[in-house]
Amino acid sequence: MEDSLSQKAQLTAIFLWRFQPFHIGHMSIVERILTDYGRLILVIGSAEKSGTDENPWTLQEREEIIRASIPLELQERMDIIWLDDAPDDDEWCENLKHLTFNIEHWTLFTGNEWVRNICARHGIQTEWIDSYQIDISGTRIREMIQRGEDVSKWTTLEV
Repeated sequence: MEDSLSQKAQLTAIFLWRFQPFHIGHMSIVERILTDYGRLILVIGSAEKSGTDENPWTLQEREEIIRASIPLELQERMDIIWLDDAPDDDEWCENLKHLTFNIEHWTLFTGNEWVRNICARHGIQTEWIDSYQIDISGTRIREMIQRGEDVSKWTTLEV
């Protein structure tokens, strides 16, 4: 058991999500991943999308929210990159592989069945995020913001 943990500490984990917005559920996943893995790459998905109800924040705003939310000592072990959507599933997956071409061994963490299926077809190792330890979602936070509710319990955002 200890050997497998030390082996994981040498590996890189990739956590791919839209982060619309980054919230404490995401933070719990980051902390859990960095307990076992030495490096983490946060991939901001649908990077080109913003200005809609489903994707209100720009790529730059999402990165600012993430950096404001994660303690510096954890940020030292991670990088933030982004991935645009693609009209074709295989093209999208090839774009992901291109982003990570210089990383020898990595595992993708996802809670999205579509992402998991595409990655499996392309031979990408995934670990399933079965549930948030915190009962919150980006959709719920966006709805709360639209109603003018306080979301500070869930995120670093100020309404």
